[in-house]
Amino acid sequence: MIIFNASMLNKNPTGVGIYSRKLIDIISKNTTLKFKILFIAETKFMSIYRLLWNFFCLPLKAKNGDLIFSFSTHGTPFHNNQIITIHDLICLNFPEQHKFQYYYFKYLVPIILKSCRHIVAISEFTKSEIIKFYNIPAEKISVINNGANIIRYQPSEKVEQQIANITGNRPFFISVGAAYSHKNMNRLIEAIELINNKEYAFLIIGKKNEYLQNIENITINKNLHHVKFLNYVDDNLLAGLYTNAIANVYLSLYEGFGFPPLEAASVGSISIVSDIKVMREIYGDSVKYVDPLNIKAIAKGINDIIRDEEQRNLIKAKLPGLLQKYNWEEAAKLNIKLIEKFQKNNK
Repeated sequence: MIIFNASMLNKNPTGVGIYSRKLIDIISKNTTLKFKILFIAETKFMSIYRLLWNFFCLPLKAKNGDLIFSFSTHGTPFHNNQIITIHDLICLNFPEQHKFQYYYFKYLVPIILKSCRHIVAISEFTKSEIIKFYNIPAEKISVINNGANIIRYQPSEKVEQQIANITGNRPFFISVGAAYSHKNMNRLIEAIELINNKEYAFLIIGKKNEYLQNIENITINKNLHHVKFLNYVDDNLLAGLYTNAIANVYLSLYEGFGFPPLEAASVGSISIVSDIKVMREIYGDSVKYVDPLNIKAIAKGINDIIRDEEQRNLIKAKLPGLLQKYNWEEAAKLNIKLIEKFQKNNK
């Protein structure tokens, strides 16, 4: 029996939850293996509840021969036949922004890994980080990339008016998922100030928390009124913003994979991204790279995209090939193959 651990999947999934849902939907329809899917109820103090459920309830639901397959870095030290998925190790690189996760990854994940037969990493970069932080043999880790999160824009007069109201009818750039310090919004704001061109709007979309509120306060103090902050937008408005933007600006200092440039690509929009190892691995020559630590370089990259239509078109021409590289069906197929291998070896 295969036990699919879907403890990260809830009513309104984001990130790992979306990953879990996509793969569960496809895998459950494309395998002859006997399986069951375990969900958990939503409650208060969800992070602590999820940890305790995985540690102590999950092993009680699995028999000795069952293979537990987790779509996240959640598992149990009390079952020695399991595979977990590690998406990134952001919290070990930026411990101040994820204290609870930092302690979990620092002290509890190593205990879980001792009970794992194998690990799935979503990129070669994440695999290298697992080896670095946990001293795991390379042969115990398989790299299976995410699929592209394909979005579709359904144009409507209402959405077009919303976009016009938000942007003041100006051409605009967007930055999506900007709620943590490693997303590097402070340098983006400094680059926007350096560009000093208020003919263009910049939309920063992310959960309004202390970090993002501080960034917004900085823009107010700098009188950058063409920078707009959006706490939440529904799926179709987000797709409309991606579609109509000059470019998506994604200056993250660290990612395990990085979804927003693929979302942008799915509606034909280009991205300006950080010139870091994982972005080079995932996006190749289908984006515009800038040094995320160099404010002048960020400003120049944005200005290049504004002024150089030929460069924009060259990048756009690469997007269909990029999207073909990452699809959920292929990711599901590779995960099924891995599960079948370890299920067979367990008999």
